[in-house]
Amino acid sequence: MCEGRLILGGVVELFQRPIICIIATDTGSQPQRVLLQRRVKSRDDTPYSGYFELPQGKVNHNESLEGAARRELSEETGLDLGPLLAGGESPYDAGSWKTSNLLTSHPLICVADTIQNHLGIAVVAEVQGTPYATSEAAQHRWCTFTEVTNLVNRRAIFPLNIPMLQEFMRVALRAMEAK
Repeated sequence: MCEGRLILGGVVELFQRPIICIIATDTGSQPQRVLLQRRVKSRDDTPYSGYFELPQGKVNHNESLEGAARRELSEETGLDLGPLLAGGESPYDAGSWKTSNLLTSHPLICVADTIQNHLGIAVVAEVQGTPYATSEAAQHRWCTFTEVTNLVNRRAIFPLNIPMLQEFMRVALRAMEAK
């Protein structure tokens, strides 16, 4: 399903849905891990119920990306958003413009699904603690890169999240090799 609006002539104009996707990493652990959860949303309008996914969700009206990440992580895991390692926001000085409040962000990666109409925006956050099941997500687990790769190979991860996880692992492994 798409977000949309009715326009002149009774035609519905449809839009991609922006989704904030949080790659929650436990940087203090060795090996490094990421948080995955099982999709159990009661109103899941995709064919991916039961797949593993990143904590994620829609960006509300007038909400910043970082605000959406903080809210979604809390709603789906009970965890607090730690420092953003990728995707943090900075105010942009719009000068004398009083009708806009601009924030810039450099997410890890953006992924568009042109069938499910999701536009996923991945941020990376340092997170600690023990997540708990909610009405939208259950079976939370901290996964090593090997476990993530195995889940990808078994096609057990929500497709929108696969390029995000692969890019995160690629960047993290390159950083470890540089040390």
